[in-house]
Amino acid sequence: MRSYGSTGLGSLALLTSRTEPIRRRIRSRWIPLAPALLCLLTCAPIATAQGFVSPTRIAEGAPGKLLVSDYAAEAIFVVDKQSLQTIWTIPIKGTPMGVARLGLLMFVGNERTESVEVYEIDEVKQKAKLSSTLGPRLTDEGPGFFRRPTDIAIDPGAGLIFVLDLGDRLIKVFDASGNFINTFPPAVTGQPVSFVAAIEVDVVRQEILVTDHGNAAAGIPARILVLNYTGVYQRQINGNGYVDGVGTVSSLQFARPQGLVADRAGHVFMLDPVLGTMIVFDENTILDADNVAVIKRLDGFGSCTDLVLDANSGDVFAVNNRMATLVVVRGGGSIQ
Repeated sequence: MRSYGSTGLGSLALLTSRTEPIRRRIRSRWIPLAPALLCLLTCAPIATAQGFVSPTRIAEGAPGKLLVSDYAAEAIFVVDKQSLQTIWTIPIKGTPMGVARLGLLMFVGNERTESVEVYEIDEVKQKAKLSSTLGPRLTDEGPGFFRRPTDIAIDPGAGLIFVLDLGDRLIKVFDASGNFINTFPPAVTGQPVSFVAAIEVDVVRQEILVTDHGNAAAGIPARILVLNYTGVYQRQINGNGYVDGVGTVSSLQFARPQGLVADRAGHVFMLDPVLGTMIVFDENTILDADNVAVIKRLDGFGSCTDLVLDANSGDVFAVNNRMATLVVVRGGGSIQ
């Protein structure tokens, strides 16, 4: 596994002053010898993903490419999967969060404009044109249809777009033409959510997966909530993990679930940036109403907020928000 650093968009001198002391501390104090040697033996050569400042979400782009949203850089970065170099950058006027692609269209959740913007993508000319937004605006100058469009998931086969609105704590559903279909809370009936972080769809089961940080004081566990496409609660993957007031991590399953992805074999890959772990669950092996079997864990994902699984190669790509890096584990998503 390797993290790939960025150079930033602002003053090179300013970024150098910020990043060089961090690099020195990492080299001199933070990386034990054994993990460092293991990394040298198993990791690909370093390639720089230019321009990251605060990468938050990552999604599949055109074949061989990734889309990375960066709210501080106010941009979407198009990154090559092999070299991990930024191929081109799409400026976003606002605060881009959720990002997803369907055909030649890219959907961006813009928190500042309170909208999900739809861009027409021209890969050859490396241009993106803002063509429309999802959902009606309440007034011409007032708030939009969304408050905090944090994450976006798409089922291309069903032609459905699912937007997780953290501000409203709702999932808002549209068809591929941008027509509004439905909205519903990502919650167990009669039980509130605490902090919904990310959304994904299982296109085989036609189910929605939502991560919730939970609230130990209120008796709400960290969990993955599973709903069907109409919003009816099905089950949850219950972590029972927490972090107390002084930052002590429990020894239980997971603490702060963030980005996740589902493959076609019923495996759910989830990041816990607090524990620094990617956990893989097998939904084909449900242990009880609140849990499924854990079949794989990988460390090295501290501060990672979202991930992509390449279905062909098994490569896992994740964005580290705090370190402004792209983490890749070649073949890390393969299940034996």
